[in-house]
Amino acid sequence: MFAYAHGSLVDGLVPYRDVDVAVYVRPEWVQAHQDKTLAYVLSLSTELILALREEIGLRVPVDVQMLNEAPLPFRMHVVRDGRLLFTHDEELLADFIEYTARRYMDMAPLWREYTKELIRP
Repeated sequence: MFAYAHGSLVDGLVPYRDVDVAVYVRPEWVQAHQDKTLAYVLSLSTELILALREEIGLRVPVDVQMLNEAPLPFRMHVVRDGRLLFTHDEELLADFIEYTARRYMDMAPLWREYTKELIRP
Protein backbone atom coordinates (compact mmCIF):
# COMPACT_ATOMS: atom_id res chain seq x y z
CA MET A 1 0.00 0.00 0.00
CA PHE A 2 1.05 3.58 -0.61
CA ALA A 3 -0.57 7.00 -0.42
CA TYR A 4 -0.11 10.40 -2.01
CA ALA A 5 -1.35 13.85 -1.09
CA HIS A 6 -2.42 15.84 -4.14
CA GLY A 7 -4.56 18.78 -5.14
CA SER A 8 -4.73 22.33 -3.81
CA LEU A 9 -2.91 21.64 -0.55
CA VAL A 10 0.12 20.21 -2.35
CA ASP A 11 -0.08 22.79 -5.14
CA GLY A 12 0.25 25.52 -2.52
CA LEU A 13 -3.05 27.13 -3.44
CA VAL A 14 -4.47 29.15 -0.60
CA PRO A 15 -7.02 28.87 0.70
CA TYR A 16 -7.40 25.16 0.20
CA ARG A 17 -10.83 23.69 0.79
CA ASP A 18 -9.93 20.11 1.57
CA VAL A 19 -7.13 17.57 1.78
CA ASP A 20 -6.92 15.21 -1.18
CA VAL A 21 -5.40 11.78 -0.60
CA ALA A 22 -4.96 9.01 -3.16
CA VAL A 23 -4.30 5.49 -1.91
CA TYR A 24 -3.28 2.27 -3.62
CA VAL A 25 -3.98 -1.05 -1.95
CA ARG A 26 -2.87 -4.49 -3.00
CA PRO A 27 -4.87 -5.69 -6.01
CA GLU A 28 -5.57 -8.98 -4.24
CA TRP A 29 -7.38 -7.08 -1.47
CA VAL A 30 -9.46 -5.13 -3.99
CA GLN A 31 -10.47 -8.32 -5.81
CA ALA A 32 -11.38 -10.09 -2.59
CA HIS A 33 -13.30 -7.10 -1.18
CA GLN A 34 -14.88 -5.41 -4.20
CA ASP A 35 -18.09 -4.86 -2.27
CA LYS A 36 -16.19 -3.11 0.55
CA THR A 37 -13.99 -0.61 -1.29
CA LEU A 38 -16.40 2.30 -0.83
CA ALA A 39 -16.74 1.55 2.88
CA TYR A 40 -12.93 1.38 3.14
CA VAL A 41 -12.49 4.76 1.44
CA LEU A 42 -15.15 6.39 3.64
CA SER A 43 -13.64 4.88 6.78
CA LEU A 44 -10.16 6.06 5.84
CA SER A 45 -11.48 9.54 5.09
CA THR A 46 -13.16 9.70 8.49
CA GLU A 47 -10.03 8.50 10.27
CA LEU A 48 -7.93 11.15 8.53
CA ILE A 49 -10.41 13.93 9.33
CA LEU A 50 -10.33 12.99 13.01
CA ALA A 51 -6.54 12.64 13.08
CA LEU A 52 -5.98 16.04 11.45
CA ARG A 53 -8.41 17.66 13.86
CA GLU A 54 -6.89 16.01 16.93
CA GLU A 55 -3.21 16.29 15.99
CA ILE A 56 -2.98 19.76 14.47
CA GLY A 57 -6.40 21.33 14.87
CA LEU A 58 -7.10 21.32 11.12
CA ARG A 59 -10.82 21.18 10.41
CA VAL A 60 -11.24 20.38 6.72
CA PRO A 61 -12.80 17.55 4.74
CA VAL A 62 -10.52 14.79 3.50
CA ASP A 63 -11.25 13.41 0.04
CA VAL A 64 -9.83 9.90 -0.39
CA GLN A 65 -9.64 8.27 -3.81
CA MET A 66 -8.41 4.79 -4.67
CA LEU A 67 -5.75 4.69 -7.36
CA ASN A 68 -6.27 1.03 -8.20
CA GLU A 69 -9.04 1.56 -10.73
CA ALA A 70 -8.82 5.32 -11.20
CA PRO A 71 -8.72 6.84 -14.69
CA LEU A 72 -5.26 7.07 -16.21
CA PRO A 73 -5.10 10.91 -16.34
CA PHE A 74 -5.89 11.07 -12.62
CA ARG A 75 -3.26 8.44 -11.83
CA MET A 76 -0.66 10.39 -13.80
CA HIS A 77 -1.62 13.66 -12.09
CA VAL A 78 -1.12 12.04 -8.68
CA VAL A 79 2.22 10.47 -9.60
CA ARG A 80 3.55 13.59 -11.33
CA ASP A 81 2.19 16.36 -9.10
CA GLY A 82 1.39 14.66 -5.80
CA ARG A 83 3.55 14.17 -2.76
CA LEU A 84 4.22 10.62 -1.56
CA LEU A 85 3.07 10.28 2.05
CA PHE A 86 4.23 6.71 2.66
CA THR A 87 4.74 3.33 1.07
CA HIS A 88 4.81 -0.15 2.52
CA ASP A 89 6.23 -1.66 -0.68
CA GLU A 90 8.85 0.21 -2.72
CA GLU A 91 8.71 -2.33 -5.54
CA LEU A 92 4.92 -2.09 -5.86
CA LEU A 93 5.19 1.71 -5.93
CA ALA A 94 7.91 1.65 -8.60
CA ASP A 95 5.88 -0.77 -10.73
CA PHE A 96 2.79 1.43 -10.41
CA ILE A 97 4.69 4.58 -11.39
CA GLU A 98 6.34 2.88 -14.37
CA TYR A 99 3.09 1.32 -15.60
CA THR A 100 1.19 4.59 -15.21
CA ALA A 101 3.85 6.66 -16.99
CA ARG A 102 4.20 4.18 -19.88
CA ARG A 103 0.45 3.92 -20.42
CA TYR A 104 0.06 7.68 -20.21
CA MET A 105 2.80 8.26 -22.79
CA ASP A 106 1.19 5.67 -25.07
CA MET A 107 -2.18 7.43 -24.83
CA ALA A 108 -1.04 11.08 -24.91
CA PRO A 109 -0.81 11.35 -28.74
CA LEU A 110 -4.30 9.90 -29.10
CA TRP A 111 -5.72 12.35 -26.56
CA ARG A 112 -4.05 15.29 -28.34
CA GLU A 113 -5.50 14.21 -31.68
CA TYR A 114 -8.93 13.69 -30.15
CA THR A 115 -8.80 17.14 -28.54
CA LYS A 116 -7.81 18.74 -31.85
CA GLU A 117 -10.82 17.11 -33.51
CA LEU A 118 -13.13 18.35 -30.77
CA ILE A 119 -12.09 21.98 -31.03
CA ARG A 120 -11.72 22.14 -34.81
CA PRO A 121 -14.36 24.38 -36.42
